[in-house]
Amino acid sequence: VRLGKNGVEEVLGLGQLTQFEKDGLEALKGEL
Repeated sequence: VRLGKNGVEEVLGLGQLTQFEKDGLEALKGEL
């Protein structure tokens, strides 16, 4: 998220994730 004077200006993606990061994200989705 990019913040500016008026709050949120742009929502940024996660970018390129490694397989380790993808696995961790999948494991956490239930908690998020």
